[in-house]
Amino acid sequence: MIETWNTLSNEELEGLIPYATERQEQIIKSRIKHKHLKECALDLGISEREVRRSIQRVKKTAANHGYIPSLELVRPSPSESGLKMTGASIYRDGIWHKF
Repeated sequence: MIETWNTLSNEELEGLIPYATERQEQIIKSRIKHKHLKECALDLGISEREVRRSIQRVKKTAANHGYIPSLELVRPSPSESGLKMTGASIYRDGIWHKF
């Protein structure tokens, strides 16, 4: 199953905030506040597409730091280590997931 923007729980969205820019943080907080994506977009004065893209960019940044809650990888690597996660594979439920 491919994870999409609407499968994230509010808890998972809150976990993305440390990896977000100031504007992305506003978008995430608005997404948590509003039940529907359309309401979130109207509140911020942007398109629904931009809301989805912004959250996807934050998810990618978080994944590069080792934070992938959908795969139960929620122990981010310390940024001072100088290491950057450029790709990951995990075997789960009989399927290889690549990032």
